[in-house]
Amino acid sequence: MYISTEEKLKGASADIYRRKSQEDKSRQILSLETQNDICDEIAKYWNVTIGENYSESKSAKTFGQRPQFEAMMQRIENGTTEVIVCWKIDRLVRNMREGGWVIDLLQYGKLKAIVTKDKVYLPEDNTIITAIEMASATEYSRELGKKVQDGNTKKVKKGIPNAFAIMGYLNNKHKLQGERDWRDDPERWKFMQQALRKILDDKISPSQAYKWLKEEVKLKMPIRKISGGKLIAKSSFYRFLRRPEVAGFFYYKGDKIYINDCITPMITEDEYWRIQKRLGEKGNSKVTKNISTYSNFIKSPEGYFCTPDLVERVTCDCKKRFSIRHKTKCYHCGLDIIEMKNPKFYTRRYYYNSYLKRNKIKTKGVPENDLDIIVLKIADHIEMDSKLAQWSQQFINDIADQELNSWQEKSQRDKYIIDRFTKKKSRIKEAFIDGIFSKEEYQQEIQKIDAEIALNSRSTKYSNDWKDFLCSLIHFGSELKMVWKTNDVTHKRNALKTLRSNFIWDEKNLSFYGPKWLNYLINGLNSFKSKGNQFEPKNHLVNKGDFGKFQDVCPNLRTMWQSIRTTYLQEKDSENPELVKIILP
Repeated sequence: MYISTEEKLKGASADIYRRKSQEDKSRQILSLETQNDICDEIAKYWNVTIGENYSESKSAKTFGQRPQFEAMMQRIENGTTEVIVCWKIDRLVRNMREGGWVIDLLQYGKLKAIVTKDKVYLPEDNTIITAIEMASATEYSRELGKKVQDGNTKKVKKGIPNAFAIMGYLNNKHKLQGERDWRDDPERWKFMQQALRKILDDKISPSQAYKWLKEEVKLKMPIRKISGGKLIAKSSFYRFLRRPEVAGFFYYKGDKIYINDCITPMITEDEYWRIQKRLGEKGNSKVTKNISTYSNFIKSPEGYFCTPDLVERVTCDCKKRFSIRHKTKCYHCGLDIIEMKNPKFYTRRYYYNSYLKRNKIKTKGVPENDLDIIVLKIADHIEMDSKLAQWSQQFINDIADQELNSWQEKSQRDKYIIDRFTKKKSRIKEAFIDGIFSKEEYQQEIQKIDAEIALNSRSTKYSNDWKDFLCSLIHFGSELKMVWKTNDVTHKRNALKTLRSNFIWDEKNLSFYGPKWLNYLINGLNSFKSKGNQFEPKNHLVNKGDFGKFQDVCPNLRTMWQSIRTTYLQEKDSENPELVKIILP
């Protein structure tokens, strides 16, 4: 006898199950309210008796993470309830382990039905179809997670942070999803930068900077869907100080990513780490990465490293200057630093002999400014104008072309010789088979031929990495100046590595030791510039590939580039290349 679904469910005990998605809070609340209204209508339509109404904010992707779901399933196991009412099947299960649990109860009749807005699942239904629909929910969850992860990775590759914009910036909602970057907040950016500058330049405390923003500027948080519009909170300001985005970079899975040109950094990276040092290590382990520009690049004549030390002083209203390290008041008049009307702050970094300092022996530090002067002098000496750069590029290209032609000719010649000896080897083998040669004579001839073939098979694979290196030196001087102008510590240290810099500080004099190629470059360019940057003879034309015509054109430059090339080839595989003292005119 056929019994309709309405009759089967009439008066059955049922539990409502609602689950909210992992979205922003306003959408989660709306989702729960909507589900509750729909489930009530479903229960009235099928005339079931509601027992419990379960609701939770948990992800369904992982088994065992939903206590409300497990409590409802236990009621079904005990026979307390017979029907589950939910909005959609994906609200109930999104992993196959819990899906199998539900299907088992449904198949064995402990669960009479799962009632949703779109469909009623009954024990007599094909369990394969039910499993497929549950698996679809599981697969959707997996695909959604993968898409979100892929989207985040793509944004990171473009230099876009995956987060709400910090104070001073706004999320750019005018672009397509996946392309939404940040933009400067026209209302708050200037005030947040001023607060950072006050901490860095005026040497006021972060707490005082926050007080200035709240009481004088009366800065309010940006309005979001369910928050914002209130005066900036102290915790929000301190979180802002910890965020590296203010210096134009962020971290993703441990990697350092620089933000694209969508925003204007408020401070430099070096200044960011200075603020982190002042804040201390609490709550952020990355603050220990504060590295000075010349750390590990300065030694004493005995080989001891010179370590940096930041000297911070202030001139009080009473005209007395004193160090502000571990001090809050003027030692002379007792005036508190924060109460000074016109304090003048002085900051300079010195590098001291670590051995002498550690053993409490009097030592004199070298100012970082003196080191900068030497580097910028080197940049001046190796900087090339456009004509000189063009000539050098053409000369290097001609050397490379001539070398390639020579290598190709030698390779063809070696191939011809190898082919000739291979054929000879075949003829001798045939002669041995015909009995013309004895075994001993045959072996001797074969050994001679194999030796000749091995001798002509030594041709190495062609490589012109020296060309890339020489070309990089053409604009290295101007690039060096630009790096020191931007004041980025990481880029400065990379440039010093290229120079293989080694400063020597003997407590009196500062010397600079560098690679041989740098010495050749400085001397060659100085010799050329001393002649008024004139090419000899004037307007001399050189055909590409005619290397010999360079002989009488700028002989000093020609010798310079040849010497640099030779030095590079000799030292490129050396772990400890020879350094020479660089004398700057």
